[in-house]
Amino acid sequence: MAAGAPDATIDSLLSRPLSPGIRRKPVPPSLHHWDKKYTSLPLVTSENGSYHEKQPETHLAAHRSFGALLASWKLELLSVALSYASFITIAATLGSFQGKLATTWRMPISINAVVSIFSIIFKASLVLPITEGISQLKWLWLFQESRSLVDVDRYDQASRGPWGSARLIARQFVDRKRSYLASFGAAVFLLTLITDPFFQAAVQVNVCYRNATELASIPRLNNYDHNGGWVTHMTYKLDSDMVIAIMQGLLSTPQNSSVRIAPFVTCPTGNCTFPDIHDVSFSTLDMCHSCEDLSDLAKARPFHYTESEQVGSEWFLPGEISNLTTYRGGGALNITALRTNQRPSYPIGPWIRSSILDFQGLAELKDKSCTPKQRCPMIPFAFQCSLRPCVKTFKATMINQQYKETEVSREYLHRTSLHSFQLAMDRVFVNGSWVNCSSSTNLTEEHSFQVLLPEPKDVQMEPALPHPPLLANGSVWYPPHCVYSIEGSTSSALDDHLWLTFRNANVTPGRVVSASTIWAENLWSGGNMTMPIVNNFSDGLATAIGIQMRKVSDVNPWFGLQLGQAIERDSCITIWWRYLIFGAVVMVLETVFLAAVIISSHKRRWNANWKSSFLGLLLPPSDPEASPLGRGDVRADAVEDQSQLREAARGIKVSLTKRDGRWHLDTAEKPIS
Repeated sequence: MAAGAPDATIDSLLSRPLSPGIRRKPVPPSLHHWDKKYTSLPLVTSENGSYHEKQPETHLAAHRSFGALLASWKLELLSVALSYASFITIAATLGSFQGKLATTWRMPISINAVVSIFSIIFKASLVLPITEGISQLKWLWLFQESRSLVDVDRYDQASRGPWGSARLIARQFVDRKRSYLASFGAAVFLLTLITDPFFQAAVQVNVCYRNATELASIPRLNNYDHNGGWVTHMTYKLDSDMVIAIMQGLLSTPQNSSVRIAPFVTCPTGNCTFPDIHDVSFSTLDMCHSCEDLSDLAKARPFHYTESEQVGSEWFLPGEISNLTTYRGGGALNITALRTNQRPSYPIGPWIRSSILDFQGLAELKDKSCTPKQRCPMIPFAFQCSLRPCVKTFKATMINQQYKETEVSREYLHRTSLHSFQLAMDRVFVNGSWVNCSSSTNLTEEHSFQVLLPEPKDVQMEPALPHPPLLANGSVWYPPHCVYSIEGSTSSALDDHLWLTFRNANVTPGRVVSASTIWAENLWSGGNMTMPIVNNFSDGLATAIGIQMRKVSDVNPWFGLQLGQAIERDSCITIWWRYLIFGAVVMVLETVFLAAVIISSHKRRWNANWKSSFLGLLLPPSDPEASPLGRGDVRADAVEDQSQLREAARGIKVSLTKRDGRWHLDTAEKPIS
């Protein structure tokens, strides 16, 4: 019957080959491949014109061994092995350069380019097993039961690209008969296509920091013994640098220790690290301050100035150490230094003094709580501040040339009967670690710093010199790094200079301010003085003195600096391993899919390994009555083997022609030699 005849029945059409131009024998319901027999599912026409599947017949095909089946998938298995090798190569390459400098990569192309090359190999090696697996599932599907030609085309397209795979997955939601394994393979195929960005994201070149050859250092000290020399008997003067530092502390805007000490911190690269044990980097001798508001203690009494017959007020504090006389409505400030050797000051245990300067201020200010229309009364404002030698513990950082030290804790030194200030520690922070300290009653090589024990209070109140001999058991010995101190001569010089500066600093509105008390005018703030202003003033002065002490080298150079490590900024290779997990998951899913396809082929006794090839349908068996395509002489044992089908097809030349409005695949006159 001619192809495309109008009176052709469904049975006759289905019995023809798909390409009518290739003449074949009629295909009976039972497909015979020479010595093997496969069951077909022919369509039977019913009386009402519809058709249905005929029940399958018994399978008689010989079953291929599992080893032979694996051999037919050797190319796909090698492809999967290549994907594993590519993945391992990527992981090994990245692992060997994790955290290393970018300059250590010596290849002419970047590490990202190398990863990209192997990721392409990885992806390409995964595509073949998926496409061939989906194609093989197509034949297994048709072998199991009859399907629409549209379904066959859908399977074929799914094995050829992402769009076909997406369509195959989408059809699973509308078809009654689903192929979960094929859909799983299509999903893995789509995932395989997007592995490249994940491999690229795993490699990043970021800014990193590494140890430089240079060291960093921060000024610190244990012992301060620096003065301007002897003046008269029992009198010493300050060195000029400390005098200037004190004046700057009195006049300049208060700055924290980080800003003041930063110019003297050594950090060649601008980024440095220092010891950091529980937020502690170093400890150093320093100067602290304490202030308290005494305004509630101020008392007033009338005062009559006889020469001008003016009546004013006189304010005073208990003990009348500080007093202030003002004219009515005038307002004023009087600052008085207190001799610390005449009175206890911030006692610590048996020690009666721990401050090197105490000063009081008494002022008369306008009451700011009244309205402008009222006549505001004058109220007293009084305070007392002290400068106290101390030991501060800091945490230090230097990042992008910005030095910062944060105070962690402080302890105060006490003044001995010889006017030195000392503090022996039970534990000190040395070279990045805590070291325990112990005392000895005898001078030894290790215990070489003498620490005075407390004497009776009346002895502590006596002048420094002349001083009676120390008691027989009046001192102990400590390791030098366990003691913080200001020597007696330096302490006396600092005490005298500060006392002279603060002993009589007065501010009276309308009068010319002398150069020596201009700092008091700043503190007065035009009659707007408050406790925060007083605190900032005292803190600035204490910080200036403390920084100047730290700038002077310690008598023991080993204690004069806190060393750190300079850090260089560079570019380092950073590996984000979590991005490689995606590739590993896709690779495992690929392996599972291929294994499932192979096992499914083995269970269904489908021996042919046609996969994506259609040669098994186009080439007829060897037969004297066969069409010219029979020149291929396909043997009976070769019809199921794709490689042998290809070998047979080499000798057949075909062309696409159009006859009777339909396309045909026709053979040429002569086979290809």
